[in-house]
Amino acid sequence: MPGPTRESNHLSACLPEREHSQTGVMSMEELQIFLNSSGSLKFNGYSRTETYAWIEKTLRQYKYLARSRVEKGLLRQYLRKVTGYSPAQVTRLINQFHSTGCSPELQ
Repeated sequence: MPGPTRESNHLSACLPEREHSQTGVMSMEELQIFLNSSGSLKFNGYSRTETYAWIEKTLRQYKYLARSRVEKGLLRQYLRKVTGYSPAQVTRLINQFHSTGCSPELQ
């Protein structure tokens, strides 16, 4: 299943050891470094259901709804970069998550 675990392996090469959090979830500072330092990424070979599940998991892990506007913007950029989804598609999925607590494919 796609997600931060796969990406954390990739990030280990991108981030200095001392800056990478040990929790498996990147800090907001680490997200910013990741967004600034990496080229484009895309999930390949994953179904829409798996990608939606990863987005939902990411939103839950980062407690998206409780984040500040700036932090939400960083998380949106992260989701767009990793999934390759458009801003409108990410917004639609976040709105779905906000209203139902899960992604459309998982209802």
